[in-house]
Amino acid sequence: MRKIDVDGEVYAWLEKQVIGFDDNPNSVLRRLAGLDGTAASQDVGRGGGAADDEKDGELLPLIKAGRLQSGDMLVWRRPRKNETFRATVTERGCIRLPDGRVFTRPSPAAAVLVGQQTNGWDAWKFDGVKLNDLKPS
Repeated sequence: MRKIDVDGEVYAWLEKQVIGFDDNPNSVLRRLAGLDGTAASQDVGRGGGAADDEKDGELLPLIKAGRLQSGDMLVWRRPRKNETFRATVTERGCIRLPDGRVFTRPSPAAAVLVGQQTNGWDAWKFDGVKLNDLKPS
């Protein structure tokens, strides 16, 4: 097996991408490169590929209501853990993580980042406002 050297910052980022107990930096890289038999743009929460060019996401009503638009940056801050996550809203109302993975729903997009179930509607914010509070009445 060949080895590569990465600096501490890159290794820390790889560790944050780990999903579950059996994942490790090598499996993260294999997943991101599409070498593990899955597409990098899978919607993990639905258990199968749902790329933003194939399916509408749950943020589409917020786009149609003018509360979000394609390219908007979502932010999730976890001050106790000293973590900040960012994602981008796609044209079809999906969430694209910085590593390219696309999710149709906010909760799986958040959960994959921390390895546990998370309410993405409360976690992700746009301009300091929770996605949940942006929903049309």
